[in-house]
Amino acid sequence: MSQLSSATPRGQRLMTLTCPRARHVPGCLPFLALWACLTWPLAGQAAPANAVRSPDSLALECPVPRYPEVTPEGSRARLRHWAQQALRPWGVSLGWHAEEGRSFADSPQDRARLRRLLDVVVPTLQRLPRSLLPRYRVRRVVLVKDLTVSGQYRLAMPAPERDSVLLADNGTSLCDAGMALRVLHELHHVFEFRDAGAYDRPDTAWRMLHDPVFRYGQGGASAYGGHFVNRGHPSAGFVSAYAQFAQEEDKAETFAWMLTPGYEARVQAWAQEDPQLAAKVSWMNAWLARPPNGRLPRR
Repeated sequence: MSQLSSATPRGQRLMTLTCPRARHVPGCLPFLALWACLTWPLAGQAAPANAVRSPDSLALECPVPRYPEVTPEGSRARLRHWAQQALRPWGVSLGWHAEEGRSFADSPQDRARLRRLLDVVVPTLQRLPRSLLPRYRVRRVVLVKDLTVSGQYRLAMPAPERDSVLLADNGTSLCDAGMALRVLHELHHVFEFRDAGAYDRPDTAWRMLHDPVFRYGQGGASAYGGHFVNRGHPSAGFVSAYAQFAQEEDKAETFAWMLTPGYEARVQAWAQEDPQLAAKVSWMNAWLARPPNGRLPRR
């Protein structure tokens, strides 16, 4: 959460701390801040008409098309309660509203979509060490539908300024293992932001793990809006094609591929023949094992 100036009116400071939309309202108009907060739960209820949908980039790299159904049937309230109880030991609460997406309605169609999302998200988070999310102040996992960012549909996005990660069902056919991978990928962006104070701070030690001649691409956002295919292990040192777009994507992809069942076995096999990738896997394992507030591993 961003810091507020002491000059900000007290009423708006309180509303801004409890309602992110209020931070965009001028301090001299507190009644508009109140309006922003009152209408916040309704925000994002209509996805942009011209939002771009991209095909599933992991469709050709799908080791597990469907996860077992673990979420009980029932009302939306029951689904929410079950999920919150299932994840309570991991120190996170669940949110159901975000201005970038739409809230799940209590309709048969939306309950089915929410169950499908929970069938992936809950087991994925439960495989993480229980101390990991609290260590990096990931306090909320927000589940919505039809998430859009900059006019493009997204399945997940990091939100460290809200101590959150946003995850979505966008109503499209999707590989469940690929969605699990995306959950971990976006979480790593939050971890990196906490460690480095930015998503993309240069890390010389990491770059030394692969061929020094290699140059990253134009950033992860450049893969959206087209027909990008995220193939696995396209060259030495990289778990996926998307890992080659930017250093932060390389780290997040390595983390996610090596911790997602189905992809994990592939990474282990590739690393046996690829010393550069093996070095990155070792680096990431050391990072996972470090104590709270410990130093990042160095080569």
